[in-house]
Amino acid sequence: MKISKKILGIVVVVLVIIFGAYSLYPRSGSFNDLILTEYSKVEFKKVTLTSTKHGSFSASSNDIDKINKVLSYLAELKLTEYKSKKDEHYTYNEYYDIGLYDHNNNVLGISVYNENLIQVYIGMDSKTKIYRITDNKVDIEHIKKLIQD
Repeated sequence: MKISKKILGIVVVVLVIIFGAYSLYPRSGSFNDLILTEYSKVEFKKVTLTSTKHGSFSASSNDIDKINKVLSYLAELKLTEYKSKKDEHYTYNEYYDIGLYDHNNNVLGISVYNENLIQVYIGMDSKTKIYRITDNKVDIEHIKKLIQD
C-alpha cells in the first residue's frame, strides 16, 4: 500500500508540473490555427476598421466577399501568444480596431497596437489574448482597401 501511495503521489506531482509548464508556455501558430478554427461555424456578417490616430477613419462592409478577404488575410498571420506581466499594449494611444460581427452582433475584435502586437477580444466568450506577430506586419492600408474596394 505504501508503495502505491508513493507512486500515486509522484504521478500527481509530475502531472501538475507538466500541466503547469504547458499553461505557461506561449502558444504559437497562425491566426487561423489559434483563433479562427474555434469559430469555423460562425458566419460573420459585418467587418469594421476604425482608427484612433490623428485624422482617424472608419470603414465597414456587409459584403461577404470582402469579409472573407479580410479573414483570409488575417488567417495567414503567424502569431506567438504574448505573456507579459506589465500591460505594455495599454501604453499605445493610437491603434486600429478590426471588428468582425455575426448575425447576433457578437464581435471578434482585433486591436492592432503596432504592426507587430495585437490584442484579440472574443466577445462570444468574453476572452482577451495578446499576440506578437512573428512573420510579418499587419498592413492596415491593405485591410482598409479590402473593406472599401
